[in-house]
Amino acid sequence: LTLMEFYVYHQLRALGVSPKKIYLAHETLSESLDSKFPFANAKILTDRRTIFFEGDFISADKSMQYLLEKVIRPFCKKIEFGSDSLPARFYPLGKSKAVVVDPEHQFGLPTIEGTNILAETIYRMHAAGEKAAKISKLSDLKKSQIDDALLYFKAA
Repeated sequence: LTLMEFYVYHQLRALGVSPKKIYLAHETLSESLDSKFPFANAKILTDRRTIFFEGDFISADKSMQYLLEKVIRPFCKKIEFGSDSLPARFYPLGKSKAVVVDPEHQFGLPTIEGTNILAETIYRMHAAGEKAAKISKLSDLKKSQIDDALLYFKAA
């Protein structure tokens, strides 16, 4: 949750939103949602055109709403929300790729979805000279899963 909060903050700063405006929006949403992590809440993140909070506009100026949506929409596509409206899993490369950050597996370190195999293990094997085909055979993973783990570390 903290990682997602930092991500949203960083993206807003990159778009030129002042730290003061971000802090005020965070404080307002934190109180309204009764959450320490309002930027990581499905009630805020799931809207497609404007930022709503339980049917009402958030107390922020129009440019803040636009910038939040611009940051959150693509990020939201990488998150799987649980029934409590909080993120359950994060797919850093997108949901179509095999790498997932899931606190239920390997203490939230990036793994290959559906396994406890760390993406870093795949990367280290490849960096040590193993070919993707051999890693695939040794780990009982598809080549596409190996490629996704390597892509994740290349992107990182």
